[in-house]
Amino acid sequence: MTTVLVGHCVYFSSQICYAFHYDDELIMVFHPELVEETIEDDVFNSIEIYKGKEAIKKLNKKQKERLVKFFFDGKSTRTIAKEEEVAYSAVDKSIASALKNLKKFLK
Repeated sequence: MTTVLVGHCVYFSSQICYAFHYDDELIMVFHPELVEETIEDDVFNSIEIYKGKEAIKKLNKKQKERLVKFFFDGKSTRTIAKEEEVAYSAVDKSIASALKNLKKFLK
């Protein structure tokens, strides 16, 4: 995380500290170097999100469910395995395979 101190306000990457109620447009006019997010960045981020969603759609149902449980719900592979009544190694392999497929799809 990059931190820039300008005046009495700290800027963290593209987020602006509003402690002094600075207006984004004024900052852009007088200090464009402080506003890191550009239209190109927004477009790039949107494209990356779209690619990610499309890659996830290509996974099978079980892989999607396990990825959500593991990464978003914070469950361990053993917990997932107990819930599904399968060997935890099957869950490990499924998640590893899903990540490998996502990596392949996103290339």
